[in-house]
Amino acid sequence: MRSKTQTTAATTAQTAGMRSAPNVTRPTAKTATATTECAATALTAPKSLPHFLAQGDGRIVNIASTYGLVGAPNSPAYCSSKAAIINLTRQLAVDYSPDQIRVNAICPGYIDTSLGRRRSTMSEEEIADATARREKAAGMQPLGRQAQPSEVVSVAVFLASGGASFMTGSIVTVDGGCTTTFNYGEASN
Repeated sequence: MRSKTQTTAATTAQTAGMRSAPNVTRPTAKTATATTECAATALTAPKSLPHFLAQGDGRIVNIASTYGLVGAPNSPAYCSSKAAIINLTRQLAVDYSPDQIRVNAICPGYIDTSLGRRRSTMSEEEIADATARREKAAGMQPLGRQAQPSEVVSVAVFLASGGASFMTGSIVTVDGGCTTTFNYGEASN
């Protein structure tokens, strides 16, 4: 059993450098969503792997996020869940490549969907503000816009195809170049 000093030291070490530990330690709707996204990915693979092993090949394409590669202000649960998906992808690739099962992940950047405005509790003004922030942030990317969903789908189809037969454990960004020169600027404020 840990002493009070050991527990305090462990807690301090776990939260060192964070401006607001409550975002990590206190469950919120955001942490619940992030946990669900990560768990869903982790629980899906064991269901599909027996089928792939039986047929002698398979392809898994996980969806993570650029925020699994770089941090984002006030988003520790989301960023860490997406980083977990990236590393799960790599680990599954290591474990199952000898069985001809390829596992890759896509890390999309800003995508032009209504998902960023999904909160039913938001007023029209809040939705407009959120949309403007997303568009401004996307505008700072080298390509200067948000992706269309079909652009991410095209990459997923490629990763599942024979054209990607020598790719496994790959983390493919579809982000308009945002991770090459990410700049939060004022858009994230």
